[in-house]
Amino acid sequence: MNPTDWLFIPLCVLTLVTLLFLFVLGATVVFPRKWDVTLRDAALAEVERRFVGLGLRPQSDLIAADRMVGNGDKPADNNDDTASAVLDAVLVLTNRSDRSLLDAELDGLRSRLECSAIEQQVRMVARVRSIRVARYLWATSAWFNTARFALVGFLWFFPRVLPFLGRRLQKHGGALGIIGVVVGLLWAAVARATAPEGSAFDWFSVVSNVGLICAIAGMVIAVLGLYKAVLVTRFGAPRQWTRRGVITGSVFVLYICVILGLTWSGVITDWQWHLVRWGQTLEVTDDVGRWIGGLVLALAVAYGLTNAYRWVRAPGMTLSNRLWILAGSPILLVMLVLMVPFVLDTPFANVSWVLVVAGWVIVLLGMIASIAGCVEWMRKYRLLKQLGLLPPRRGFRWWALLTWVTAGIIFNSGLTLLLASNQHTADSALFSAALSILNLLTGLWTLAVIPGMVVTALYVRRINKAYEALRFQLAPPHPNLGTREGD
Repeated sequence: MNPTDWLFIPLCVLTLVTLLFLFVLGATVVFPRKWDVTLRDAALAEVERRFVGLGLRPQSDLIAADRMVGNGDKPADNNDDTASAVLDAVLVLTNRSDRSLLDAELDGLRSRLECSAIEQQVRMVARVRSIRVARYLWATSAWFNTARFALVGFLWFFPRVLPFLGRRLQKHGGALGIIGVVVGLLWAAVARATAPEGSAFDWFSVVSNVGLICAIAGMVIAVLGLYKAVLVTRFGAPRQWTRRGVITGSVFVLYICVILGLTWSGVITDWQWHLVRWGQTLEVTDDVGRWIGGLVLALAVAYGLTNAYRWVRAPGMTLSNRLWILAGSPILLVMLVLMVPFVLDTPFANVSWVLVVAGWVIVLLGMIASIAGCVEWMRKYRLLKQLGLLPPRRGFRWWALLTWVTAGIIFNSGLTLLLASNQHTADSALFSAALSILNLLTGLWTLAVIPGMVVTALYVRRINKAYEALRFQLAPPHPNLGTREGD
């Protein structure tokens, strides 16, 4: 085996770790310090301009707005010590002498990045009417801007740290080059003297390998000098390091080396497989499985009930959505009640009345929610009609819908009454003829369901979209935009 092969993995790891270290350090020093606060304020302003004073919203819009803004409080700016330490390290690695000038340069770069990022965030969703689509675009743009900050930080920092590495390499490169040539020649001479007579010998390859090792050693020394400069900047000169700090750092480095060594050797993989096999040998009794399953299901049901209660109380949501949430809650309550005898492994009592009551409550609330939804839609329709903004009907006709509903009531009621009077009829031929006619009319009525539902659903959707477009036009511009989009 080539004597330099064993250096490949450690050098690759050192290179990747160093690049990652420079990437993180550059991204940290350039990343806007109050980006989270600024982004949250911009998202809150976007939601407020769409929602405030523009009517009630469905639950899906409120959920999208909630996720767009985030539920966390504004983070406190308590990282002054860390930011100062990072700035000191960058000051040393970039060979700057004036800390205030470097800080001013970075503040200007952060400010430009933050302003352009916020403007891009706002402009990306400025023309999007749906808050649900805007939420995904907002999150995508936020991720893109975070990656952009990190990349800009690396591109700003990496060229400025190369002179530091070059000076360290130049300091030791000449001496290591001479040492490599001398040691390589001596090694080649010893290998030539101990080689069997007549065998092929490539002395140039030996000298090249030793010289390459010395050149790599110079690069390693330069990289270690980078880490030393950061440590000295953060913790002071080595003579000032405490015994506890030295022990902690040594244990940390040793831990990393041991984990990497065990991973490369495959020992950790073998341990993981043994752990998986041991887990497969464990036998879980029915009682334990029932308790674990019941607990997990109880937590899920409790979360569903808590979430339903929170959204029912949420301001700004339409009445129909509140009623639909209430209509779904009895299902969770019944599951919670039926879970107790399941977990305790006791016989189920007569709980049919619970299911019947819950079913009727769900049906009643569902009917009320449907009626409330129709009333809310009719309000949208009337407003658009008053403003002359009704979308094209494209086949939808009110008389056709009313005719279909009336015919359905008449045909189904007549068919029910006719079948109920079958035992009292005297003329079977007349009964058969009436039943055939009603079945034919009911079949034609049923065939009209699919095209009628499609046409009606599309018209309802066009009304909703026109109403959302109207509300979007009435929304004020975002405060981070100087002029409104499209003006």
